[in-house]
Amino acid sequence: MSVPRTDVLVIGGGIIGAAVADAVAAGGTPVVLLERAQVGSAASSGAAGLLAPLVEAEGPGPFLELALAGRAMFRDAAAALLRDTGVDVGYRETGTLRVAEDDGVARELRHRVSWERERGLGVRWLEPAELASREPLLHEGLSGALFSADDHQVTSSALTHALARRAAARGAVIVEGLGVERLLRVGDRVVGVRTTRGEEYRAKHVVLAAGPWSSTLVPRVTVRPLKGQLVHLRSARTLSHPIFGSDVYIVAKADDRIVVGATVEDVGFDWAPREEATRSLLDRAFRLIPALRDAEVLDAWAGLRPGTPDRLPIIGVRRDAQGLIFATGHFRNGVLLSLITGRIVAAIAAGEPSPVDIAAFSPERFA
Repeated sequence: MSVPRTDVLVIGGGIIGAAVADAVAAGGTPVVLLERAQVGSAASSGAAGLLAPLVEAEGPGPFLELALAGRAMFRDAAAALLRDTGVDVGYRETGTLRVAEDDGVARELRHRVSWERERGLGVRWLEPAELASREPLLHEGLSGALFSADDHQVTSSALTHALARRAAARGAVIVEGLGVERLLRVGDRVVGVRTTRGEEYRAKHVVLAAGPWSSTLVPRVTVRPLKGQLVHLRSARTLSHPIFGSDVYIVAKADDRIVVGATVEDVGFDWAPREEATRSLLDRAFRLIPALRDAEVLDAWAGLRPGTPDRLPIIGVRRDAQGLIFATGHFRNGVLLSLITGRIVAAIAAGEPSPVDIAAFSPERFA
């Protein structure tokens, strides 16, 4: 029996794995993607799809630069995916609002406006009257908001499936329902994988994009599952921007849903929604937008996000695992960082320099 061989083998068919397969296949390199269930069936199926680096970054630094590079790719990518696959990935240039529920938060957000504007970013402070005119459903008494004109959104599941569809059209082989049991090594080099069916696949490069399951394959990778729960609503009254409060976000999607999120729960591989979490998220949302009390609750959803100790992704190579490219640990930024991660991994596999500096995300920091 012949052993399947390829240049690049991707472990995991979430948003990161799909983006990597698409980027590698775009260069004409043979690529195989193995997904234990179905493409986009885990956290990528329900993520809110926010492209909001200025919300996620605590301040200037490597993560912000990576996230900004990722965000910048989406306008052209969304149009190209619609042209190439017929899939509308829900890209909407809405901007985002980070609201201040008291004067202390307002001072913190005003400080962010200052340094973000110095960085040349499209942000400004909205006084309460202008905030109310932009989003009339917000409750009275807010102290203002930070408006980020360039933070936008997509529909995560649509993006994942569009990337996988285009990757396949470009020649990628996508195998669903086939997990990876372990990596195959010759000395310090990773040369392939053994699947859950006992089959072996050989590859020049193996890409670890298994999300929260990454550490089951490489135990020294400090990635753990962190559950995030969302609630989906439908309302006759909607929002013009994604709204971020201190402990909740509320996002109107292209398919008329309103997404309320999200918890961060360190509970292992338990992704069952909890009624208590649903009530807590709704209470937070109703505090900011009282009109949502009349909305229809469609469902609650939870997924497992891959978290690292420093909440930064793991991207790159490690000396003791030649042939293995890490693309994991993206926490709640998988969608935002998907396209740039795909481009980085494709460059590494081709022996080319990364398009952005990834030193801060090296897997060596946990070796």
